[in-house]
Amino acid sequence: MRGRDPRRAPAVVFCSQNLPVPQDRRVWREASALASSGYRVTVLCPRGPGQRRYERLQDVRVVRYPAPPPLAGLAGQLVETAWALAWLLPLAVWLRICGRLDVLHAANPPDTYYVIAWVLRPFGALFVYDQHDLCPELLTARSQRAPRWLAWLLLRLEAASYRRADLVIAPNNSYRSIALGRGGQRSDDVVVVRSGPDVCRARPSAAHHRPLVVAFAGMMNEQDGIELLLDAAARVLVRRPGDLVLDLIGTGDDVPRLRRLAAERGLAEQVRWAGWLDGSVLEERVAAASVGVSIDGDDEFSRLSTMAKIPEYLGLGLPVVAADLLENRVTAGEAALYFRAGDIDALTGCLELLLDDPSTLERLERAAADRGPQLVWSHSAHRLVTAYARLLGASRSVTGDQIVGASAAT
Repeated sequence: MRGRDPRRAPAVVFCSQNLPVPQDRRVWREASALASSGYRVTVLCPRGPGQRRYERLQDVRVVRYPAPPPLAGLAGQLVETAWALAWLLPLAVWLRICGRLDVLHAANPPDTYYVIAWVLRPFGALFVYDQHDLCPELLTARSQRAPRWLAWLLLRLEAASYRRADLVIAPNNSYRSIALGRGGQRSDDVVVVRSGPDVCRARPSAAHHRPLVVAFAGMMNEQDGIELLLDAAARVLVRRPGDLVLDLIGTGDDVPRLRRLAAERGLAEQVRWAGWLDGSVLEERVAAASVGVSIDGDDEFSRLSTMAKIPEYLGLGLPVVAADLLENRVTAGEAALYFRAGDIDALTGCLELLLDDPSTLERLERAAADRGPQLVWSHSAHRLVTAYARLLGASRSVTGDQIVGASAAT
């Protein structure tokens, strides 16, 4: 293991600022997979309401730093990034001094963790750049009015993260292509580890049930497409009163406005606002729906990104209505009904088709039952552990791309 004492299990430290653990499902699954394989794993993350600063969850140590001051807009994002770095850097250095850090595993965004990696480099620490999001594309998708200097800065931060990385973890093959292209990475150093559900569940058919329950589970900010879903639902209900219900699960800055829009469109009785749910409560709520939706815009970020909600839907046996984007098709395959992104007529047509033709929903349910097992996290966990073994000097290898439906080693 590159000169390290083979009698001591390698220590991996995750850095994340987006969500606490275990609420951050991808970070928690990755950390658990490595801990189950014998690594000593610590996660550094923000502290949520009611959470302890330190605890051990299964075999993973979780250290949480205080949440930053709540500020909106660009100022809030910059403060959050600086705040996280100010906490994570000394924590990581201390863990290295204590012998608890051999590998720094950075879960972006943001792309500032390479600073910690550079500080630790003289002490032999390796750096894994786990690119959850393409930050330059994410900025463009969220704001067409973002200052040019910020777009330039995000590209520079991403480039610095690529340069420092000993291993790049990508969530899909599109991100891997970016890492090989503009990131200049070697093929062997970029490995796809897809997000996926822990297990698959069977569910009874909802094809002949009314009303049709359409579930959305995720963040509800202005760019997440919920207004389009509300407008499409209003059109459906004008022609088919009482035949459709929206179950909106999650939180976001846009929820107050969306509630007003729902009332204005006469949807007060047809929209359920579940708020933030997690764990088994979330799974049971989603599994009770007829179909899950992913309302994504047609931009470079959405075209290249895997929407985490889609494999979660499919893992619960739930068919999908999704925007017709490259990575949505890669994930859902034949288990989704696709509509042109941003097209209210196309989305309305999909919902009406499910109401008018139960055989279509039955076909999608069968496809979801077949697709779900191909996406379960165990396939990706194997790839992550194998990539780590190669990083630390073992003779095992793993192919870079991960093809849905192929064996765990490919």
